[in-house]
Amino acid sequence: MKKKVNKPVTSEVELTPWEKAQAKRAKQQTQKFVKQKQKKRQKRKLPLLAEVKRRRVEKTGGSLLVIFATIAIVSLYFILPISRVAQVKVEHLATKDAQVVVKASKIKQRQTLLSVLLNKNKAEKTIVTNVPFVNRAKVTMAGSQIVIKVNQFRRVAFLEKDKHYYSLRQNGSTNLSETTNISGNVPVVVYKANANLTLLAQQLNLLPNRLLGAISEIHFTPTKSDPTKLLLYMNDGNQVIANAETLAKKLAYYPSIVAKMNYQGIIDLEVGAYSYPKNSNE
Repeated sequence: MKKKVNKPVTSEVELTPWEKAQAKRAKQQTQKFVKQKQKKRQKRKLPLLAEVKRRRVEKTGGSLLVIFATIAIVSLYFILPISRVAQVKVEHLATKDAQVVVKASKIKQRQTLLSVLLNKNKAEKTIVTNVPFVNRAKVTMAGSQIVIKVNQFRRVAFLEKDKHYYSLRQNGSTNLSETTNISGNVPVVVYKANANLTLLAQQLNLLPNRLLGAISEIHFTPTKSDPTKLLLYMNDGNQVIANAETLAKKLAYYPSIVAKMNYQGIIDLEVGAYSYPKNSNE
């Protein structure tokens, strides 16, 4: 038989009333200390949370204020007259020509400046397309004023029509505005119905300035055999018979022919190149 082993018996030491009171007080103080520490932590966190919330509110409020202020300013701008076109001006063009350019641009008074800015390139292209004597246009803004600057095709002659003079451009177009100043090293072309002004202008544009300036007047003298026949009156008193289709090429011989002449006469460049005196029956 196995012997039973007796377990040691531990007896709890019973505390005295005073010791119990001390232990209870120590426990209460510990709990109180822990609670105070937790309260201090919470107090430290609360200001931080409040500051974060305050900053968030300020940031959100500031952003909203900026948005509303921007909307208000933009709305006010579009209401005020300064946001609209007060005047459309074309530089260095007479009245009739300027009116044609403004009409072609489709820019109107009271139109918003923003719409003009957004359609600026389109307006410039429209001017060049629809105004024959303009080869380049630029639209700019000066406050609420729109300024249109244009470059015109080269003037190669003055066109005389019904005793009025108009600039004839290298592409055959003419300005609508009459000009009173016909000085300059270009000839006067006398208008004739159904005459090919474009062909003549293109040929004149091929001439060097010294030859272009040597011509005083050009008359269309068409015949059945030569519908583009021309008669040129030169500044030196000579006359030239030529063809509009070959004018630039044939007139290049004019200086050398004149150098051999000891008289004022007629130089025929229509077929070949020869000269004869004005009083000759030839």
